[in-house]
Amino acid sequence: MTIALQDEAEILKNAVKVKTYRDFLEKFPPGVWINPQFWEKQQVIKASLFCTKEQEERMFSLGNDVKLNESFPHKMISLESEFRVLKLKCKNCEEGEKYYFIKIIHLKDLGVRLCKIGEYPSFGPPMPPKVKKLVGQDRKNVLKGYEIEKQGYGIGAFAYYRRVIEDQKDLFFDEIIRVSKGLKASEEIISGLEDAKKNKQFKKGLETIVPAVPEALKINGHNPLVLIHKALSIGVHSYSDENCLELAGQLRTVLFELAERLSIFLKDDRELAEAVKKLSQTPSPTKERP
Repeated sequence: MTIALQDEAEILKNAVKVKTYRDFLEKFPPGVWINPQFWEKQQVIKASLFCTKEQEERMFSLGNDVKLNESFPHKMISLESEFRVLKLKCKNCEEGEKYYFIKIIHLKDLGVRLCKIGEYPSFGPPMPPKVKKLVGQDRKNVLKGYEIEKQGYGIGAFAYYRRVIEDQKDLFFDEIIRVSKGLKASEEIISGLEDAKKNKQFKKGLETIVPAVPEALKINGHNPLVLIHKALSIGVHSYSDENCLELAGQLRTVLFELAERLSIFLKDDRELAEAVKKLSQTPSPTKERP
């Protein structure tokens, strides 16, 4: 990670304050400089990460004895930098591994600053197949947005996510309407969703009316359409790249969760239809003669 000289002081001065090792490892992609509030504290190095062996989120902990704040000189020397490699291991299967490559800078006036210069496997969980289906032909743009987000470029990531949502508006609403009907939602809910779909843009379709959704599709009690609308309504041109990165992550999280919830009910609907079809085609048992 190279910092341009003219931006160096400002970037390091305004580094994001992070309270725990876990937040640093889980929430920040490579390339983001942080101000570690945990540096002098005795904290267990652990994180909830995607295990490539089990294909699930699992708790990982330090798999070696290297601590970030060990074996450093007591005297802070301006721009003295060191590197550390952390290896975390899945506590469940004890096979999944995660590597972090971290640069540490000691600043005489500001203290310590940390930055991931890389991690393997890459930052964040893989793109869920359910999301690829929800966004249809725009799956490449979602993947591009996700890769850019993982590299720490907030404005670019948000722009990709916004474009996908706007371009695939009809597909979004069709899936939500389909699931709502399957859940026996009221005519008022179905009508509101259909009216919102008629507008050319997703955001404009929700400006005049934010339709209700069935309780089963709400995320922590919140209407996902309201959450997406709020994100799309923010004028990101006035936001810093760091702010946009956080916003892009929030938008992506809601999008992933909505896709997950829709897929659950669509899967149940398909399985039921398939079961009914097979049973209907099964020959009736022949009655035994007395």
